[in-house]
Amino acid sequence: MNLNIKIGIIQLTSSDNLQDNCNQLEYYLYECKKKGADFILSPEVSNFISTDSELKKQSINLEKEDSMICMVKNFCYKFKVWSLIGSVIIKIKKDLKDEFVNRSILINSEGKIVARYDKIHMFDVNLKKK
Repeated sequence: MNLNIKIGIIQLTSSDNLQDNCNQLEYYLYECKKKGADFILSPEVSNFISTDSELKKQSINLEKEDSMICMVKNFCYKFKVWSLIGSVIIKIKKDLKDEFVNRSILINSEGKIVARYDKIHMFDVNLKKK
């Protein structure tokens, strides 16, 4: 049994542009794979971060429709690696209305989600405009 594993850790500066964030993550996934990573981790809120609640409502999707999750699943399948998306903001339906969760997702080398965790201790702060 081979117990050697090479881990790639990605740091991103996510923004309120889902496509830019997805492109940035994809670039770094390829960089990690080129360097031999078997397990690749990305940071929290990899897909979207913004203080604009209206933009969040318009931008965030259900898990099955999230472009970043789909891209990482395809990458893992193609290159036979595992990935832990530190978290993505996901829309969920609760009591017939939309809510949002900060979800950590583990994807195996077959491109399947094998574990999920919705973070329960959310960081919230009110900042002054200055």
